[in-house]
Amino acid sequence: MNVERMLWDYNEIPKVIARLNSGLNQIIKDKEKIYEKMKAGSLKNTKEDKKEISPTLTAVEKFADKYIAYIEYVAQRINELVLAKELLDNAIQNLNIEENRILELFYFQKNSWHKVVELTKKPDQQCQRILQSALRKLDAQVKHKKENLYKMA
Repeated sequence: MNVERMLWDYNEIPKVIARLNSGLNQIIKDKEKIYEKMKAGSLKNTKEDKKEISPTLTAVEKFADKYIAYIEYVAQRINELVLAKELLDNAIQNLNIEENRILELFYFQKNSWHKVVELTKKPDQQCQRILQSALRKLDAQVKHKKENLYKMA
């Protein structure tokens, strides 16, 4: 997980999660409708009054398997984003006020670096040191928490 990339995209993460959830729900609804229609049309009665599976049903099952694989992929992506945001949120809470302020101004409010320096009323070099310190802390905390999650699983 690239912490700096996540910070750049931070404001978009909830929107991406919402879009993926909405799309996932629609895919599930569509899959069920299509699968049931195709399945109903692919069963035929034999003389012994048994159900015989036609080649169409085999195609339907392959189609359903692809849908299921895609659903699982989207669900996994949603879970990854939710986890990444939670890890980052928790790590951000452990930063000091100056580090939080610079992250807020630069990554979340999308100010130019010049504007960040101006708003903090600190020299450029000091702002850079504060930012780099914050990024190192975030990276270390997120990696540590992620490793602990994998150990628990």
